Amino acid sequence: MSYCRWSSDDWKSDIYCYQTYDNAWMIHVAGRRHIGELPPADHLLPDIKKWVKAHKKQLKALERVKYEDINLPYARKSFRETTLETCLNRLLQLRDIGYHVPDHTIEILRLEIKGVTGDGIS
Repeated sequence: MSYCRWSSDDWKSDIYCYQTYDNAWMIHVAGRRHIGELPPADHLLPDIKKWVKAHKKQLKALERVKYEDINLPYARKSFRETTLETCLNRLLQLRDIGYHVPDHTIEILRLEIKGVTGDGIS
């Protein structure tokens, strides 16, 4: 299960974070990001047809945009965390130094640490 991907927050995420098959958490940090805004799509998720159309526009725009290297510590690095707490702490550290970590990722990890599952059931 992924907590966020590069495409999260309309392709603004600098983080790809997921739980592994052996119950660890991987965090991959981007080495570059696109310059400028893309047409938004995430707000359309409740309407899948509109979201697909907007997502296709984003993919087309990504073919034309320019990219810049991220000149922050840990760019292009990966981390393997062994607990939810260390995963959350690493993501907070990355956010504090300037990476875009989607807010929903932080919220989901905090809920899981409290014992609340993704469907709201403890």
